Amino acid sequence: MRQTKSNSDTRALQPIDSRRWQAIPDPRDYGRRGGQVWIWPPYRCHLQIDPMSLHGESYIVYPYVVSVFDHHDNHVLSAVFEQTDYRELARLTKERVKDFTDKTKSWFSEVRAILYTAQERREYGMVEDVLSLENARDYLFALICDELDLEDAPVLRGDLKP
Repeated sequence: MRQTKSNSDTRALQPIDSRRWQAIPDPRDYGRRGGQVWIWPPYRCHLQIDPMSLHGESYIVYPYVVSVFDHHDNHVLSAVFEQTDYRELARLTKERVKDFTDKTKSWFSEVRAILYTAQERREYGMVEDVLSLENARDYLFALICDELDLEDAPVLRGDLKP
């Protein structure tokens, strides 16, 4: 089994200033459909299912999010699946849903994978796999693992509860 890097080997991450991002999921929301807490020393990860947007952007939905906190409870990273809700966007702009959906006729855009850090919002493109909890978790954990240079797999602590 591979070893996780020690705290001294882990670079210090700056907390995310959520005011910097117009649209970002609320890292402390428990998710409208629940979630899980994972421990990935020295980090705690909240796997959130359908959390609210931090700033109230109702036209952006987040099917799955992993919010990462350091040992001081600072939000330092978010790996996100994001979609645009065309129905809500049409309502807000007073346009027709058809004007946004082109040929797809879907009420939602394709799913995009995004990583938020203190310094940047990095897009990884469209995700084409069917999004089950397990697939989403594996994909988002892989983004986090690459970004933080972690080696071990995280350990499930339990359900995300208020």
